[in-house]
Amino acid sequence: MATVTGRTIRLHESTQRAICRASFVLLSLLPLALCLVWTVASYLPGYGQLQADRWQQRLAGMYGLTFRIDAVESLAPYRYRVTGVQLLHPETQAAIGQASSVDLHWEGGQWMASLTDMQVQLDQCLEACRIVHQWYMCRPGAQRYRATVTCKQLIIESAQQSQRIDDAVVQTFPETDKWGFKATFHHRDATEPKLPTKASQLLMVRRHDTNQSATELQLRAETPLPCWLLWEFFQGPPSADSLPVGWPTLQPAWLTGVLDVRYQSNSSSLYLSDVKISQLDLSRWAFNQSAVMSGRADLHIAQAKFGSLGLDWAEGRLEMGPGRIDASFLQSLGRYAQIQLPQSDLAVDSVSFDRLAAAFRIQPQQIQLLGQLSPSGCILQDARGPLAARLDPAPIPLTNLVYAIGAGHPALARQALVWLPLEERQRQQASAALRISRNQPHHELN
Repeated sequence: MATVTGRTIRLHESTQRAICRASFVLLSLLPLALCLVWTVASYLPGYGQLQADRWQQRLAGMYGLTFRIDAVESLAPYRYRVTGVQLLHPETQAAIGQASSVDLHWEGGQWMASLTDMQVQLDQCLEACRIVHQWYMCRPGAQRYRATVTCKQLIIESAQQSQRIDDAVVQTFPETDKWGFKATFHHRDATEPKLPTKASQLLMVRRHDTNQSATELQLRAETPLPCWLLWEFFQGPPSADSLPVGWPTLQPAWLTGVLDVRYQSNSSSLYLSDVKISQLDLSRWAFNQSAVMSGRADLHIAQAKFGSLGLDWAEGRLEMGPGRIDASFLQSLGRYAQIQLPQSDLAVDSVSFDRLAAAFRIQPQQIQLLGQLSPSGCILQDARGPLAARLDPAPIPLTNLVYAIGAGHPALARQALVWLPLEERQRQQASAALRISRNQPHHELN
């Protein structure tokens, strides 16, 4: 029973004891029991699997891919360790990548993640990129967080070879009208393995626009990257399907420079700036025929643009040597491209040379070609002197270049017709001339 004395309330002794017992049970024993039950339950296999299932479902709903997780360990509030992570295709269940463990924690308004022993299957990355691009990046209302992901070592594997990426750091920047990420990474320079590497950079932005949404990507390769890796890279969104069919033959080469890609639902474009493709094996441009040229070349592209229909324009230079060039192709260059041939004894299948250097500028319907080996415009030379020269800056019709290639290599000429910046009328005329030449080997192309 309670009695009121002045401003204080005095409870009966039995009431006080009852309140103390209830407080002890509610505020001490019950929380302690819940903690004990929670602790014991967290060590049960079923609880760990339940947590892993929740993470798998949440990640699959965010990115559109299938995740398999062995275990999730809560180290502290907003701090987790996820072990045995596998990334799978949602339909075929093909393995895309895996990591032995991922450490996650929330810090400074963003998620921080550290990946250990990360491996990626390159042959599945194309489809995985498309799924994530459509499911996650192209949905303005999707739940997104700022995040920083680090990976000390990433192994990218293909059927034939692999590439190691070191010290990769990826930062995401979600905003209302766009979503983007920035990745920096190091990789070993195979051409100069003893030199310290410079960090390369990959930027990607998806702009949400009701009228014209677009995905923009920029790659800055400061250290030579293998072209076989870039070929797979540019197959996924953003796409560069407009690249020439012969692009896979660049796979043994290495690339440095800046590549900018813009991908939209009905078009795509690729810009190259200050790009160098080294160790380019021109003998791979054979198309089941004898090679036009053989040897290792360095292709310097000052600037170029590929659009939805192929090459729009390009400017650069080609250097190589020693090597060999098809004699009939060299003679055709003299006939169709106004290339001077100081040495007339070309009655052989192929001609060996010591050096080749030529600057070029490709524009719609025309090409400018200048020799770089001497002031007289020497393009090709051997020990005896110049083999081919051109100093005239006057443009050459691109159809003439196609005819020069088609005189002895019609398959390669047909590929050139696909991506060179020609009008449709010119393509049809040149294609018809190539068909006639194939049926009548001695027919003069014009």
